[in-house]
Amino acid sequence: MVSKKLQRGDAPHFNPALLGALVAWRPTKGIYRFHPELYESLIETDLEGDVPADVLLRLPGWAVYIETPASENLPFPVIG
Repeated sequence: MVSKKLQRGDAPHFNPALLGALVAWRPTKGIYRFHPELYESLIETDLEGDVPADVLLRLPGWAVYIETPASENLPFPVIG
């Protein structure tokens, strides 16, 4: 197999932000799943007001993957 260097104008086959997320996720490899009924309840909840930013400082690891299964309550697909 012959490897090809990227030339100016060639688009890489990955997103640099995805690479950064994978590097941060690798040490813990934490994957979290909501119980289906809890997940649907969360999706249906209306957000009013500000969401406290300090909640993001209490995550169980540097980078976590939270499964987001398809839901009829979401107007667009979300992947993790």
